[in-house]
Amino acid sequence: MEAVKAFNGELYSLNEYKPPISKAKMTQITKSAIKAIKFYKHVVQSVEKFIQKCKPEYKVPGLYVVDSIVRQSRHQFGQEKDVFAPRFSKNIISTFQNLYRCPSDDKVGPPTPPAAVTAGVSFFMGRLREGRGCWLTLTKHNCAMGRGKGSHYCANGVSLNLSADDSRG
Repeated sequence: MEAVKAFNGELYSLNEYKPPISKAKMTQITKSAIKAIKFYKHVVQSVEKFIQKCKPEYKVPGLYVVDSIVRQSRHQFGQEKDVFAPRFSKNIISTFQNLYRCPSDDKVGPPTPPAAVTAGVSFFMGRLREGRGCWLTLTKHNCAMGRGKGSHYCANGVSLNLSADDSRG
């Protein structure tokens, strides 16, 4: 459990840095996650909680932490023995929804996702659609439900609408 505490310390120290987060800091976080691989469920839960509760400017770095951990795990242990990707995939829908949400104390008017979050998610989704080294498969459909705005994605048989209007929770 000491490894998980060390990982949480590294992860939550992101709040001390002003975005963009350096490659060295991202590497430190990733290395501490890999060291805590025996407690991978705790690591995944910590990252998901961080994305859910952090300030809007740290949501994209949180997404990059997910990507970095999964890529390193797959590189180091191979796709068959990777434990992080399947675990992150279980709650990926709610994680992406949390990327668009702001903590209640930051809401002044109608909540709209910050441009950086939208850009980060768009970049990540673009990489998923293009299939460039992706660990999660999403499929995009035209949204025929609701107001008909935005992009509708499906992951592991669960659908996700990433339009700003419909993801306000």
